[in-house]
Amino acid sequence: MQSVTNPTVVFIAGEGRSGSTVLDRCIGTAEGVASFNEMHEIVHQYRRNRKRCSCGDLPQDCAFWREVFADEGLSTNLGELESGFERYDGSRNAIRLLLGFYGPEDRRRLRRYGDLTAGLYRRIAEVAGVSVIVDSSKNPSRALILKRYAGLEVWCLHLVRNPVAVAESWARAKSGMDDNLPTYERAATYTRWALKNLACEALRFAVPYKRMRFEAFTAAPRKGLSEIKAWVPALRGRGDGFESEQEVRFEPFHSLQGNPDRFESGLVEIRRSRSRPLADSGLSWFQRGLASRYGYGRSDDLSG
Repeated sequence: MQSVTNPTVVFIAGEGRSGSTVLDRCIGTAEGVASFNEMHEIVHQYRRNRKRCSCGDLPQDCAFWREVFADEGLSTNLGELESGFERYDGSRNAIRLLLGFYGPEDRRRLRRYGDLTAGLYRRIAEVAGVSVIVDSSKNPSRALILKRYAGLEVWCLHLVRNPVAVAESWARAKSGMDDNLPTYERAATYTRWALKNLACEALRFAVPYKRMRFEAFTAAPRKGLSEIKAWVPALRGRGDGFESEQEVRFEPFHSLQGNPDRFESGLVEIRRSRSRPLADSGLSWFQRGLASRYGYGRSDDLSG
């Protein structure tokens, strides 16, 4: 274990089922980097102690998380961390956080929540022995809290995926160990996809921001990771787990929330995610227009 100051955070924003677990884990193979998937859920899942860590143990049986929460400054404030999460984290708060539309009492609570969150991230980085953390919480509100109230250096990767593929994924039941994810109707997914991605775009006004299409990343993941490492100063010059253009070695790690693929380890082939046609997909004109702006459905859409 090494002593660290505030870690750099590579934050993955976007709608669920957009491939954030894959991207998160690929970045997490870089030297001196650790990924934890959806970090906004860590305290809740640790206290609940029902969903397994990706190492296979229940959170309170996991040696890593026991060491993290052995810190008295954290262990005595878990309730406050969880209440801050419930009050301020979530896409519904993104614009309000961006514009600062809070009264004095909320600002005081946000500063306190930010201080506790910074302490949690420092402690996790210390126990993991890293200087960079990957957080794929996805909600733009989380990135704003980490930057403005926790005072962390945040680099935002806005991950987008073809909305038809996202809807197809949400329509399928997906389970693994303790992760049983809900399913959603296509129309509801399209609405959420558009609103979430628009909220994520607003992060460009608050933190270093880069948008990436999942289809483009999976077509050449080693190259994609190299581009990310060149973009984030803290990642430059670091090796990673890729053994070929499409194959990467995932080591066991410690995630308490995310896609069931978080339990996967060993040499993994990153499969190319093909795009989907937008015609006859049920997208509204606005949703289709947003997808087209992201490069989907155009004649030069070569991601599929």
